[in-house]
Amino acid sequence: SVLQLPIQIDFEDNNENQIFLSHNENNLRIYFSLNQVKFPNKLQFKYRLKEREPWNVLAYNNVLQLNYLNQGTYKIELQITNEDNGVQKTQTLLILTVNPPFYLTFPFLLGFVLVFLFICVFVYKARIKYLSDKQKRALVLLELQNEQDKKQLIFDKKLANVELQALK
Repeated sequence: SVLQLPIQIDFEDNNENQIFLSHNENNLRIYFSLNQVKFPNKLQFKYRLKEREPWNVLAYNNVLQLNYLNQGTYKIELQITNEDNGVQKTQTLLILTVNPPFYLTFPFLLGFVLVFLFICVFVYKARIKYLSDKQKRALVLLELQNEQDKKQLIFDKKLANVELQALK
């Protein structure tokens, strides 16, 4: 059961069952049973989530409780040891994939990076336009000052000519 919702898994066709869960469906309880067993109380159950992990003994013989699974793929295997005759069998229960949250998926991260780059380019172009406009305003102001200085010089020259002629 996932989030108290039962999931039926059939192992008779010997295919590996695969379940995909979202990131908030990471608590799982698996009930299982064995048919046609002479001494069910002589069975010992162990499980592991990944092939390279050590086996864990089940606290309850027919219930596997998995809480707070991280994102990733888990191949849940069950090892059954018959303590009466020493036979040991390993069975893959299911392959479980816990998907990451949407903000850790490739499309979201790609979109985020593209939006961030777009904003950076927009800010860069806006800054270039601002500096260009500021430079143009400074040039216009400088031209106006030069023009005013020229007029002042022309006026001073004419005034000096008038004063010179008045003194003659």
